Amino acid sequence: MLIAEENGANISLERQHAAPLSLLIVAFILVMIDAYDMFIISFLVPLIAADLNLTPMSMGQIFAAGLAGSMLAG
Repeated sequence: MLIAEENGANISLERQHAAPLSLLIVAFILVMIDAYDMFIISFLVPLIAADLNLTPMSMGQIFAAGLAGSMLAG
């Protein structure tokens, strides 16, 4: 659908709707990449805890402090 024509340039409705969709896709990909480290660490926590002789409670405190630091610094 043609909205306006100015100096030979057509501004279409489809083009206006493409920008928010592409922004949504890029944001979704970035969030997935950012969350990947938390996904991987969830599998490694038991191995790290066993290697360092840490209890599940102390591992929870360590990772909670890391997330709190990320929240404050981010």
